[in-house]
Amino acid sequence: MSTDQVERAVLLRLLDCLPIHLTIEEVVREVADASDEFGPRDEATNAIGALVRAGLAYRHGAFVVPSRAATRFATITEV
Repeated sequence: MSTDQVERAVLLRLLDCLPIHLTIEEVVREVADASDEFGPRDEATNAIGALVRAGLAYRHGAFVVPSRAATRFATITEV
């Protein structure tokens, strides 16, 4: 998957689970399709970091949650 596709998969997973908050490890495991291989897990971890830097997600301890802006965008675009 491309970097954009992985970021999209992570963000969609976070949005799909609302109001439940997922841990970073849960998101990585789900997006990497439960793979124990380094590559897919690293891509998912990097995607979380990119979404946080872009302001689309926040880390809170072991958890990662979508930002209010990401949630609102998903609502108005019916993602």
